[in-house]
Amino acid sequence: LERGYNLSTESHKEIARDIKEKLCYVAEDFEHEMSNHHCEQYEMPDGQVIDIGNERFRCPEVLFNPAMLGLAADGIHVMTYKSIMKCDVEMREVLFGNVVVSGGTSMLPGLPERLQKEITALAPRNVKVKTVAPSDRKNLAFLGAASLALTCFPDFKQFFIAKEEYTTVGKNIVHHKCF
Repeated sequence: LERGYNLSTESHKEIARDIKEKLCYVAEDFEHEMSNHHCEQYEMPDGQVIDIGNERFRCPEVLFNPAMLGLAADGIHVMTYKSIMKCDVEMREVLFGNVVVSGGTSMLPGLPERLQKEITALAPRNVKVKTVAPSDRKNLAFLGAASLALTCFPDFKQFFIAKEEYTTVGKNIVHHKCF
């Protein structure tokens, strides 16, 4: 919106997702990046070319500094730190050494490194902080839930929907199999 681009419809949201996946990144040092960034161009589906400047890293910065949007909330690094500190003292070192990032937003270049840097600044000095960013982290929550479902609910497999079934029947296959 700052540059006059209005991305408000569903198809525009898909374009915004594509821009995020192709151009956005998490800055290691936000203030430094603000003074040293450069614009990238993005070609819209209609052929129009738009410039994307510091939005490339300003948008993801909200993960670490929600106040940028006027939110009175902790950043992901502070929330992670506080969660670990609420655990038993004996477990904290292990947890600090195994911070796993997952989900689509974790695929942003620079996020695991920045998260590790920020948590390290908060953690006790003698504790080694390590973020783990598996290559399949985009779908890690889904894979974990599916594994748990298979373990806890032996009949869960009957609800699986093959791609061919979905292609043939469409979205209604969910109602046929699951309800």
